[in-house]
Amino acid sequence: MNANFGEELTYWYLRLNGFFIVNNFVLHRNSERQTSDSDLLAVRFPHVQEDIGGQASDWDENFFNLMDRRTNIKLDRKKIIGVICEVKTGNGFRSDSIFEPHNLRKSFGRFGFTDELDKYNDLEHNPIIEFDNYQVAKFLISRQRKNPREDCFHIKMIYMRKFIQQRMEKYQQRKMGDRMFFDSSLLQYIIWEEHLRKERLF
Repeated sequence: MNANFGEELTYWYLRLNGFFIVNNFVLHRNSERQTSDSDLLAVRFPHVQEDIGGQASDWDENFFNLMDRRTNIKLDRKKIIGVICEVKTGNGFRSDSIFEPHNLRKSFGRFGFTDELDKYNDLEHNPIIEFDNYQVAKFLISRQRKNPREDCFHIKMIYMRKFIQQRMEKYQQRKMGDRMFFDSSLLQYIIWEEHLRKERLF
C-alpha cells in the first residue's frame, strides 16, 4: 500500500465501512493542468456484507448520518456511493487548494456512474450530490477540529483512529489471528495493540 499514515487510516476507515478504495489515483496532465492525483477514490454498493465486520451493526452510523444542511441530502446506504477524499496530516495546508474543479471532474468521471460529466458542476459547490441511484461526496480528512470549508464533509483523523480501534476490539480474536493477511503494517500494529490491551499486557 503506497500511502502515508493519514491515507492508510482513511483507507481502513472506508474499507471497514464497506467501500472499495483506490489510493493515489493519478489524474493525468491535459490542457487544463499538470498531472496530479486524488488521495483516495472509493465506491460503496448497497448490499455489501461480510461475515466478520460486514454486518449492519458494524457500519459507522455517524458517517451515514452526514447531511448537507443546505440541500438536505444525506448519505444513503441504499444508493451507490462514490467518495473523493483529500487527506491532510499537517495543520499548515491551504484549504483553498483542495478539490480543484479540474481534478474533481477527472475523479468524477472515473466512477463511471454517468456519461453526463456536467453533473459534477454541482459537486464544486456542495459536499454531496445525487442523481438516479448514485451519490458522490467530497471528504476532507484532517487533524483540524473544525471543517475549514463548507463545500465538503470533514472527518478528523483521531475519530477514524478510534473507529478502527473499536472494530479491532470487537473482532479481536479473529483479527489477531489473521493480522498478517492485511497488507498494512499500520493495521497490523493496531490489531496487536488491541490484543495487548485486552490481555492487560500494557
